Amino acid sequence: MTEETEKKPAENTSPETSSLRRTRLIAWLFTAIVTLAFIAWLYYPAIYHFTRPEPSATPALPTPTLWPTRTPTVMPTATLRPTTTPTSMAASSAYFVPDLSTIDPALPGETGSGFILDESNAVTADPGFDNPIWTNSATISTQLGFEILEPFYATLGAASVTWSMDENLSPGLYEIYVMDTVFSSGGSLSFKVMNNGTDIFPYLGTQVVNYQSLRGTPQQVQDVWHSIGMYNLEQEGIISVSTSWDVRDEYTIVAVDRVLIIPRPAVTYSIMSKLPLGKKITLLDDPNAVIENAGTVIPLEDKPAWNGKAEVIINPDDTLRVTWSMQDPIPIGKYAVWVWIPEVNGDAQAKYRLMVNEDQLTAVEGTDPGPIVHGSRQGGAWMAVGEWEIGPFYSPSARLSLVMETVSGSTTGELAIDAVAFINIE
Repeated sequence: MTEETEKKPAENTSPETSSLRRTRLIAWLFTAIVTLAFIAWLYYPAIYHFTRPEPSATPALPTPTLWPTRTPTVMPTATLRPTTTPTSMAASSAYFVPDLSTIDPALPGETGSGFILDESNAVTADPGFDNPIWTNSATISTQLGFEILEPFYATLGAASVTWSMDENLSPGLYEIYVMDTVFSSGGSLSFKVMNNGTDIFPYLGTQVVNYQSLRGTPQQVQDVWHSIGMYNLEQEGIISVSTSWDVRDEYTIVAVDRVLIIPRPAVTYSIMSKLPLGKKITLLDDPNAVIENAGTVIPLEDKPAWNGKAEVIINPDDTLRVTWSMQDPIPIGKYAVWVWIPEVNGDAQAKYRLMVNEDQLTAVEGTDPGPIVHGSRQGGAWMAVGEWEIGPFYSPSARLSLVMETVSGSTTGELAIDAVAFINIE
């Protein structure tokens, strides 16, 4: 047999064989593309973290730019009962933190003491964390190739968890926060707070948390504390915080991390009682504010102020600007905006304007009071600075900012920076 005859069968490959090879090649390529896409989706947080551009340098501002979450809240319709400042805190508790300025992530403006209930020692889970539905943060860290310093557990399965204090808390006003992890939380959860096994409800705040996400707008870039309200303990007791959920998906994964409890001074209760009851209210404090061109800024702690502290600007410059900005969006609607002005001195005036998603909005006709003098308000007072209609253009929700600016030529005296209340009136 000649060499030419031996090669002939290879040259006459059948059309069926060629078609089969093409089909296998296409299937292999499709599988490879799907696999790569899945890996990219799975490791998106780590890929984003290591490939995002470094932010350009900006001038340092005199106040922090981070903020705790303040979400829309429903005030009670009943009359508030008097409260006292918690004095005999459970300092013997294993969860006691003497200096909240040391916690990570930071909660701007917090320098006092409180309690951190960690998933490792203060949580009862059903099913327990040893159940296969749970994944611990160490495993997630290995998968992402990114170090996670604060441990937590995450799941897509149905479960419930309860954080419980180990010691009684004294009667008084407390604010409670839950942690939103940057890598493993999404969707929303509804929380229940109990004192000695009896439900208690917030005087200011919401028990529903809408968690942020790396895929959200704006994008979450770090762990975040969410407030679930301010609670008045009328009798000492063991506080517990619980939540439960059904099966979730990859966009609504549940992460169980820390709960933070902070005592609030009696003055906060007093100021809160002067807000209109029965309304949805979003409140921002002075740590939520960014100050530009401030000049001389001093702390105010000897006059009634929200959470016992405010900031005062003495003889402000004509170019002073202070901006309180929300982190979370709130539903569209009509909002009245009030500012708490502590007792200060002088004739310095300020004017206010509202920004919606960075657009300036015109106040409802007849509701803009014009420039407001801050001085001579004995004991402090809430002042209405206007009403604004957030229309369907911004549906279903929008982020609001209030801007305070000096009035040119009227800068003698003091301007106060403290709490701002966005009150849903329609």
